[in-house]
Amino acid sequence: MLFPKKRKYKKAFKGAFPSDKERATRGVDLHFGDCGLKAISSGCLTSQQLEAARRAIVRKVKRSGKL
Repeated sequence: MLFPKKRKYKKAFKGAFPSDKERATRGVDLHFGDCGLKAISSGCLTSQQLEAARRAIVRKVKRSGKL
């Protein structure tokens, strides 16, 4: 699973989420494949949620897709 490296201090500044006007315009193109996923709202994902999503996608596409 994905875990951050050990840090000296437990809490860190989280930063602000971009608003609707500050959405990314660069890096939004697909590098490979015909379809992709796009987030429609801002938020945080835990490592457990990210790993569960990855496993569900791998289970669905099996060997026919690239992740």
